[in-house]
Amino acid sequence: NTAYLFLTMRRGGRFIYALDVTTPTAPVVLWRKSNDDAGFEELGQTWSRPRVTLVEGHANPVLVFGAGYDPAEDAEPPVAGTMGRGIFVVDAVTGVRIWSAAYTSGASACSGTTTQAACAVSGMKWAIPADIRFVDRDNNGKTDRLYAADVGGNVWRVDLEPTDGNTPDKWKVTKLAALGCATGVCASGVAPRKFFFPPNVVLVGATSTTGSYDAVMLGSGDREHPLKRTNLDGTTVAGSSYSVTNRFYVLKDTKTGKDATSPSASPVITEEATSLFDATSTTYAGTLNGFYITFATGEKAVNESVTVRGTTFFGTNKPTPPSVLSCNANLGEAKGYALDPFKGTLDFTVFDGGGLPPTPTVGIVTILIPAKDGEPATSVKRSFCVGCGGGGGDSSVGGDTKSALGAGDLSKPVPKNVRRTYWYKK
Repeated sequence: NTAYLFLTMRRGGRFIYALDVTTPTAPVVLWRKSNDDAGFEELGQTWSRPRVTLVEGHANPVLVFGAGYDPAEDAEPPVAGTMGRGIFVVDAVTGVRIWSAAYTSGASACSGTTTQAACAVSGMKWAIPADIRFVDRDNNGKTDRLYAADVGGNVWRVDLEPTDGNTPDKWKVTKLAALGCATGVCASGVAPRKFFFPPNVVLVGATSTTGSYDAVMLGSGDREHPLKRTNLDGTTVAGSSYSVTNRFYVLKDTKTGKDATSPSASPVITEEATSLFDATSTTYAGTLNGFYITFATGEKAVNESVTVRGTTFFGTNKPTPPSVLSCNANLGEAKGYALDPFKGTLDFTVFDGGGLPPTPTVGIVTILIPAKDGEPATSVKRSFCVGCGGGGGDSSVGGDTKSALGAGDLSKPVPKNVRRTYWYKK
């Protein structure tokens, strides 16, 4: 067996490394890529977590990652970007670029061969520091669709097995949604909504009232300016992300096949009233292309959303005014939300201590029950969530849900009024 590690630099630089650690005491550098390498000129600060997967169109495992973060985004309002505007797919063993999509100032076009190709995309002009989400449509262990989000409020979809074929020269990239500003594309000098975390994708089957779709869910928020909303004098920075109204979106991608452009691509989803439903204060009825929920002033999504047992969990932070009577650290108000992705109804928990809650983590744990009173030892499985908050939308999350690191039990409802129960045993 072999074991590889893939390392990124975040703000440390524009590099990505691959190490062979099959022999832990003698690690070997497999390859290194930077923006100085041919084909990787668009690589920005390497923030996106490189993820390994298998695809039909390439024999070796591949590594997929966003092109990275552009430090120009630190400015308010952001200046024109020059890096990070794309998606890379490389051979995980050799580091050879198999496919990429990157910004072009000209017309969009794809070119290449069955082993190496690239797409120049005119609308992909914002950095992609978030991870890339995979979809395995036919459950064969190989990824056939990618979803990505950028700091311009756009959501992108890449089909790896379209009608024309599954080799890199046939892969197709399309824009699913433009949510940066009210009508999609923002005016020059205006900061858009930013997506720093990947979409959470749930495959939804057809019902008697609706067809099948991919529920693509993500929240906006400038995580690199998490605790600042206004100037010290209370005025708003003109055109900056401090004054952006952030939202959580549930988008319906109805192109559930392997080719989103066949027979024709769907219109780009925007938040106009004819495209998305405003479920901030009204229950969503399943219409249009999905819905959004507007956060409070200054509130922003600061982690990745996770869906489990029909509930979507995510966290936010909202700056709070400093107290003139206290010298304690002010980390803002942190909330953990539990959202019904089909109705738009939600519940939340205000986490103690504030700050930036980490992405909720779900899993299954086996609990061993020792032998007692002549009964043999047994075990039971329990599903759990760390950092979910929100009460699960009902009361199914037990445990310490007031902490962003608290664990809750998703296995069964916890009664609010506990009563003693008696039974007779022969």
